[in-house]
Amino acid sequence: MSAVRLVAAGLVLSFMAIAAPTRVATQTGTPSIVTLLDRYEHGDYDAASGLARLDTAGWTGFTRSLEAAGSAWIRQAPPQIPDRRRLVAVSFALEAASAVLDSPSRLLARRILGWACAEVRSAAPDDAVRAWYRASIVLLERAEDWDLLLGTGGEAELKDGHAAHGRMILGDIPSLRLSAAVGEEGRSWGGEPANLRGMVRRIPGASRVRDLDAIAQRFSALTSAPEIGPEAALRLAITDLRRGHVDAASFAGVADSARDPFVLYVSRLVGGAILLQQGKPADAISSLRQALMLVPRAQSAGVLLVSALTSTGALDEARKETEVLIAGPAPPDPWRQYRSGSGRHWPQALRDLRERVK
Repeated sequence: MSAVRLVAAGLVLSFMAIAAPTRVATQTGTPSIVTLLDRYEHGDYDAASGLARLDTAGWTGFTRSLEAAGSAWIRQAPPQIPDRRRLVAVSFALEAASAVLDSPSRLLARRILGWACAEVRSAAPDDAVRAWYRASIVLLERAEDWDLLLGTGGEAELKDGHAAHGRMILGDIPSLRLSAAVGEEGRSWGGEPANLRGMVRRIPGASRVRDLDAIAQRFSALTSAPEIGPEAALRLAITDLRRGHVDAASFAGVADSARDPFVLYVSRLVGGAILLQQGKPADAISSLRQALMLVPRAQSAGVLLVSALTSTGALDEARKETEVLIAGPAPPDPWRQYRSGSGRHWPQALRDLRERVK
């Protein structure tokens, strides 16, 4: 069996579905937008997080009300604070869009964000507005809404994509170029899950090869950029893996140059997976243990470690590692966050934005 297929076979168990979180009771009524915006303006951020209880009808009504009453609320601002009130409203909308992503009405996030983007364009491009654009791009990566991020040539926000609007405010900064490259990478998955089995599948057709070549070039151009270079190098190595180039050493090299725990973990995980399926279980175990030192009890590396230990006959150790894995709720797994790019930074981006809104 080829090394590519072996990598795929060894990782099937690593990406089993996880149970969905328990949902809170839903509510159908549409809350007063003016009341919610007033609360948010005075630092009551539960005004946005509480929206998670809305059901489908509630979210539809909320969105319509925001588009009408939200704009009126902005225009009723005292003359001395119009831009701050606008920023409050669009920041509230961003949090609402985040809340709806975890509901069956998730597509309404596009309408909510589209309204907010149209409003924020009227604000002076200060530090607070720049924080809003950074947070909104992080949110779109969390949502994996690559069409809204990059554009489709359609109408409104879908024409040029939200990243193009962000570029007008933030400039052509490396982090924004990485977001755009992640968006193209996300599109290239199609309906596949972001797992190693999908990466090492035979690439069907020349158009797919061209897509991956172009994506590799975009990541390659960013590998020397400050701060984001190691993540670009990681994504380049994974794109190469999807093109059929199986090289554990490239992932070890990424890990050696990285400080970000996310980049370190994924590098050690994928490198360990390749080593395991190349018949080097001792090296694989070392790499996977390093990953687990970064994120103890992470499922993706933990399951592979059990497999590697079992292959060496270390059954007692494999049993102990299994008991560790099932001892309680699994922590957030960096590998499951891979496809959503900078979406893992949403909590920090939101904190930064709230600080600017005060």
